[in-house]
Amino acid sequence: MAEAVTKAGARLYGSAGRSWLEWLAPRFEALPGLLAPAIERHRGAMVPEAASEQVRRVGNRFALVAAAGELAIEAGILPWPAGHAAWAVRECFNAWLAARGHLDNGEEVAMLRQVRAFLETNGEALFTWHHRAMDDHKPNTPLRAGFKILMDGDGEPIKADSATDYLERTGSAILERREATVDYMILRERWRDICKGFDHSAVATLLRQRGHLVHEKDRLTNKRRLPGMGLTAYYHVKASIFADTLWSDLHAGWLAPPEWPESRASSSEGVFPSKQGDGNTLLHWREQKTLLRKMGY
Repeated sequence: MAEAVTKAGARLYGSAGRSWLEWLAPRFEALPGLLAPAIERHRGAMVPEAASEQVRRVGNRFALVAAAGELAIEAGILPWPAGHAAWAVRECFNAWLAARGHLDNGEEVAMLRQVRAFLETNGEALFTWHHRAMDDHKPNTPLRAGFKILMDGDGEPIKADSATDYLERTGSAILERREATVDYMILRERWRDICKGFDHSAVATLLRQRGHLVHEKDRLTNKRRLPGMGLTAYYHVKASIFADTLWSDLHAGWLAPPEWPESRASSSEGVFPSKQGDGNTLLHWREQKTLLRKMGY
């Protein structure tokens, strides 16, 4: 079958294009009025409302292909029932979106992932426990990037110091410790290193927008007395950054496969009728592939 398709394509290459231009030429002035609402309609059917501007721009291009395909069906150039070009384009768009993995702007996703990866990798090695920072018996952090602090369920620091740390591990506060989260107080110069490749202020702004940054009013940094450093400005990243899905979860309806158009198959060449129902329903492409395999192709 592959050889037959290749030979037919070589023999008929360009035929549809010429017919398409012949159909478009006398309708040139009316095309903008036809395309604009069609593109808007197809984009609205494909692109999730939560999508970023980048995803919307890509969706606009897919919608243009869908609109052109449906016009080609109307013109009789494509031997398909109405709605099938839009269905196929939406399948392609869903595949692209699934491969992308999220609905956000690509640069913003890269920023957030870079900060999160740094904390996942170096959270233990490069951050000193705030309540044990002045303890001579604490583990050393020679390449310190900042401090880490235990937070309760209300987002408030858990009061602790090195003198009571051991007793609390064996007392009634052990449950509170187990349910606590860890926030990171990152020193300003180390923040620049973490954000290497991006504008460090843009990264902090993104975290603030997504609710992962504790900061002073009208600033990106927070300020408090840090052990051995006095009153210092720093970037306070909340533990919520680890739970940020980046819109990657396939929520209901986001990537739901588009419904196969209800229009029935015509007698057009190349359409495989289903044996189910009234015998005229088009097969899904996977069913077509299975049928061809059974036929020996």
